[in-house]
Amino acid sequence: PTGLDEREVTLGERFRARGYATHMIGKWHLGFARRAWLPANRGFDSFFGYCLGAQDYTRHESGEWLEGSIALGRRRAFALEAPGHDLWRNDAPLDRSPATDGVHSAELFANEARTVVGAADGERPLYLYYAAQTPHAHFVDGTPQRHVAAARRMGFDGGDARSDVAALVA
Repeated sequence: PTGLDEREVTLGERFRARGYATHMIGKWHLGFARRAWLPANRGFDSFFGYCLGAQDYTRHESGEWLEGSIALGRRRAFALEAPGHDLWRNDAPLDRSPATDGVHSAELFANEARTVVGAADGERPLYLYYAAQTPHAHFVDGTPQRHVAAARRMGFDGGDARSDVAALVA
């Protein structure tokens, strides 16, 4: 298993040291096999997102999860009841839930960003690192229809890769 060398200093650590409230949303991909590698232990006051290289937009699963767990010599990593499910809050994986299952990650992450910004106290500067998943990979199944409609209004008629990507970022 690999992760960001603990001697490396993250932006979260630098901003926190200067008095900022620090929050991270989205793709981490800098290690999860050791708790010391997780964003909550790398300078971020909060984290909502995923830790592996890619995941399904609506099921929040990754084939890398099981591969990483096997490499660590165990069948399942931290989420004992949800192998393959890669959605985290702070330093713990989340169980599957009707609140997240079937909901596009773009919606989940945007809602979390609104919550973080809305909760900011105004007295302390805010550093929000938002690592958007879309369009991370060509996982277009489950793209919210309002995004597809927005892409069509921009002239992307669908049926090709450019239209799919336009819908992911619309």
